Amino acid sequence: MDHEMLLTAYGLGIIDEEELIICTASSAEERNLPRTTVDLDNMTLKQCRENFRFEMDDLERLCTVLRIPDTVTLGNGIKCSGMEILRMALSRMFNYGIHYIHDQFAHLLDTLDHPWLDKNKLRECAQVIQEKGAPYDKCTGFIDGTVCAVARPSRLQRHLYNGHKRKHGLKYQAVGLPNGLIVHLAGPIVGKRHDWRMYQESNLIDQLKRKREDADWKFYIYGDHGYTSTRELIAPFRSVTNQAEADLNYVMSKLRVSVEWMFGKCCVLWAFLDFPRNQKVLLQPVGLYFRVAVLLTNAHTCLYESQTGQYFGLSAPTLEEYFY
Repeated sequence: MDHEMLLTAYGLGIIDEEELIICTASSAEERNLPRTTVDLDNMTLKQCRENFRFEMDDLERLCTVLRIPDTVTLGNGIKCSGMEILRMALSRMFNYGIHYIHDQFAHLLDTLDHPWLDKNKLRECAQVIQEKGAPYDKCTGFIDGTVCAVARPSRLQRHLYNGHKRKHGLKYQAVGLPNGLIVHLAGPIVGKRHDWRMYQESNLIDQLKRKREDADWKFYIYGDHGYTSTRELIAPFRSVTNQAEADLNYVMSKLRVSVEWMFGKCCVLWAFLDFPRNQKVLLQPVGLYFRVAVLLTNAHTCLYESQTGQYFGLSAPTLEEYFY
């Protein structure tokens, strides 16, 4: 990057002093490096997985289900192929492709009304959870919240600060199924909000009620101590009065951790999200990045399974079924 551009970015507060020093040093090193090209079409399987998280054949399939146009004209007039847009999005989690995926498919994270998630699939989810020792026979999934750390902003610090985690962040709430998919994602909201309040303010309650009516089956999901038991959500016993209640809490807590595996997979695939200095809420659409990362993680699970799906022995739908 040009030195004058770096100084301008520093002056505008886009980068701090440490980042200015690193970028200046990197630019000096790059000027002394030989220019090389990368042959994307002849990458090895390992190189493709390392750079794009998906195998080459599956990139074509992913590009098709995401309905990325064959040719895309960017704002600066440059024309790119749809595959180039997808590869850049997967490699850098930044560009036109990320916004396109969000605009086209973000609704998949806001609803439970999916063709592949019918009554039979809900019963199958409950069955595999019960087979792992759950005392409940209608528990179809698990709910949990997570705080994703962000760079300390120049404004709104008090709203973004989460006292429990002791960091500034944005909060998300996910419902995970035993097939490894995050089927519903609420957020982002400010980091100081409690899990229960986030649940009440999201559209998840209405979604669960509607799904229970459509399926004509009174299923429910399970959460941790941050939630309160309702018809649609079961929480642990707060005041344990006997050994049976203690055992139940213990068994369900071991099963509920599966939703944390899903968050973990998302951050492993897209390490960019787990680096607070890259998450600048006043300068970048941080929430959009996370939601698209969840969509792409679900796509990865549809293709290559997940730790959660293997644990419960339940496969995710196909890529085409998920991005219907």
